[in-house]
Amino acid sequence: MDAESKAAVVAEAPAKVTELTGNTSRTYKFIKRAFDIAASAVGLVLCIPVFIIAGAAIKLEDPKGPVFYHQPRIGLNGREFTFYKLRSMYTNADEIKATLMDQNEMDGPVFKMKNDPRVTKVGRFIRRTSLDELPQLWNVLKGDMSLVGPRPLPTAEELACNAYQRQRELVKPGLTCYWQVSGRSDVMFDEWIELDIAYIKEQNLWTDIKVLAKTIGVVVRGGVRTEGRHYRNEHCVERLRRAVKAAVCFPILLLLAAPVVETGQVAGTRTGPEARKTKSSTGYRVIKRAFDIAASAVGLVVISPILLVTMLAIMLEDGASPFFMQPRIGKGCKPFRMVKLRSMRPDAEQVLEQLSEEEKEEFSQNFKLAHDPRITKVGHFIRKTSIDELPQLWNVLRGDMSLVGPRPPLLVEEEAYGEHLTKVMSVRPGITGYWQVHGRSETDFSERIELNEYYIEHRSLGLDLKILFETVKVVLTEKGAL
Repeated sequence: MDAESKAAVVAEAPAKVTELTGNTSRTYKFIKRAFDIAASAVGLVLCIPVFIIAGAAIKLEDPKGPVFYHQPRIGLNGREFTFYKLRSMYTNADEIKATLMDQNEMDGPVFKMKNDPRVTKVGRFIRRTSLDELPQLWNVLKGDMSLVGPRPLPTAEELACNAYQRQRELVKPGLTCYWQVSGRSDVMFDEWIELDIAYIKEQNLWTDIKVLAKTIGVVVRGGVRTEGRHYRNEHCVERLRRAVKAAVCFPILLLLAAPVVETGQVAGTRTGPEARKTKSSTGYRVIKRAFDIAASAVGLVVISPILLVTMLAIMLEDGASPFFMQPRIGKGCKPFRMVKLRSMRPDAEQVLEQLSEEEKEEFSQNFKLAHDPRITKVGHFIRKTSIDELPQLWNVLRGDMSLVGPRPPLLVEEEAYGEHLTKVMSVRPGITGYWQVHGRSETDFSERIELNEYYIEHRSLGLDLKILFETVKVVLTEKGAL
């Protein structure tokens, strides 16, 4: 942008101030906030190893200062909030800044230097890799920020902006935006403002998704930047990328790969009753629960149109309630009420009593019928597609269930499980599990118990992810679905 264009922007500022509103759609705001909560909650859990390693490095280099740096910044509608980062500068950075103002390489009220002497050695690394920005996931979770939005400026710098520039405050500030994926520190302040204004005008879910995808590309590929300059030495870039991947991924991969069994027990071996006792690690439980909360919260928002259409279809068929609440056995053998979309007739219990002797025998063996007369027309469809299970995301969000685990038994199945019940229900029951992806209704009751026990003995984040992917394949192919 040349000097003449910049002057035109300033001259036109008063006329433009009232033009912007951002995306005012309630649906957009609701989905965006739900995604922010889910992604930041999961992200904070996954970043714990990074915070520990980076925190130790920061303290080793400059033990006098804190690991985290907090600063007042201006957010939505001019509201001030506390902004968090991993500390990348020496503790006296603010005092030194006053002596460096004549070396400022950014126009406008913002201060930037390519070779800032205030930045520590560890700070240069975490800035290059953007690890210093990760604590802002806490700002996102709190609601001060969003994943995507204009970057918030320190209070003093924001207050020095004119009315046109402060239109950025019309939307919630973000971790990343057009500026970050269009040049970052190479972009001068007026261009930065224009990019933020462009985002506000174009703000929608698809725009946010594209910005997030491009941000990942900027951080991970050779386009990693250091104070506005590309690394020219490709060998150094490659080493940097490998170091970042190792620092971030290694602790997580350990959790994913390790079967969750007691110390000294070899996964898959059974030498007696004691070998059957499994105990999940704290890391596994925390990450699994965080993922459950995030995925179920987002899932409930995403599937809401499907739920509404299905509820309408169920009510049109027989006029009864679209939901079915059923007592099931949960973790620790404690009962809870499981939610499903109703797939059976309202008089299902009476129909069950009218079954033939052959059908009663079949039901007594597996508590299922290959051709169940109780299932409605809509019920056949939602069972084939597993849509009837979707409301259980509410049970997952509440903590009654998990995304992956043994299916919660019916109360009438307690006796059939016998001594196996305590072990199978030593964990939260799940929407899907090892049984569902290995035959589902094609397996008999004893095989179901055996598959559930196998999961208990081998459970890990890696196995949970594998089951989730396999479940998608089972549902899409309708394999094993009743």
